[in-house]
Amino acid sequence: FQSYTGETAILDGSGFASTSGDIGFLIQDQSYIILNGFEIRNYSTNQADATPMGIFVTGASHHIQILNNDIHHIETLAGANGNAHGLAVYGSAAPASIHDLLIQGNNLHDLKLGNSEAMVLNGNVEIFTVTNNTVSYSDNIGMDFIGFEGVSPNSAYDQARDGVVSDNVIYAIDTITNPAYGGSQSAAAIYVDGGTRIVIERNQVFMSNIGIEIASEHQGRATSEITVRNNLIYYNHIAGLAMGGYDTQRGSTENSTIVNNTFFGNDSNQDGNGELWIQFDTRNNIIQNNIFFANSQSWLITNPYTQNQNNVVDYNLYFAPAGIDGSEWQWKNTFHQGFAAYQSATGNDAHSIFI
Repeated sequence: FQSYTGETAILDGSGFASTSGDIGFLIQDQSYIILNGFEIRNYSTNQADATPMGIFVTGASHHIQILNNDIHHIETLAGANGNAHGLAVYGSAAPASIHDLLIQGNNLHDLKLGNSEAMVLNGNVEIFTVTNNTVSYSDNIGMDFIGFEGVSPNSAYDQARDGVVSDNVIYAIDTITNPAYGGSQSAAAIYVDGGTRIVIERNQVFMSNIGIEIASEHQGRATSEITVRNNLIYYNHIAGLAMGGYDTQRGSTENSTIVNNTFFGNDSNQDGNGELWIQFDTRNNIIQNNIFFANSQSWLITNPYTQNQNNVVDYNLYFAPAGIDGSEWQWKNTFHQGFAAYQSATGNDAHSIFI
């Protein structure tokens, strides 16, 4: 399905009643489908039990390509309980999965999402590539890769997994005007919530609440084997990268690798979270070969929880305006001022450089 050469076909939901949860394209239990070059706009609802979407792929679909679509003004108007998606993929069967999925070159923007996400892969979804997309000006998470929400009827298959998220540009992701969040800011540009074996590389994420977050919201469950590499992460409001559960009732982040990224001027709200925010229950993760450039508060790494096991932090390059002795650090809920004090107390960054 594609627009005629030199033209753009438009799916416009503005003629539908706002009580409905209409969808531009629905692909359910299908294979070898390509959607290319549409504009999908103006699907909305004022009902909390309806979810408008630009594109929805579900069931056990496979070999699906979503290419070069412009998806905007998909909105829930239902207040704090509403939901909407620009592009959603729900692997809702088992053991058959949604697999061999390509999402490329799409532009998602100006979305009112309620409790949901601009782009989401949830449940039994595997072998996917999400590349060269732009997501912007949306009031909840930009891209989300989710597990353990019961989307798959078999819990053994209920994780987005074995995918690549590359070369995307994501910015202006902010919950501050979202009625579901009561004025707080907590949305990540890229969020892995319970996914596994996903590579996140060469993305630009900026001017969002959190740049990249790898965490699990489900107690006793882990986001695991995530590789975050070669990304440019800057001017985000709360932190550059967050990992671990956001409180003690959440799950863990395990066996993940954060390497070769550049972090610049994050925590722009100056809440004291720093460039790297290590939260509850992080285990066996590697954080190496990154550049961390703090803003004027000079916070670099914060870790307000003691549930932190076998995490390796080394071979990084640091800068803070307050200088090497005035830089701010927190590890296992203990504060340290100065790079040498932090190194001595934690054993971290023995081979790292502060400039």
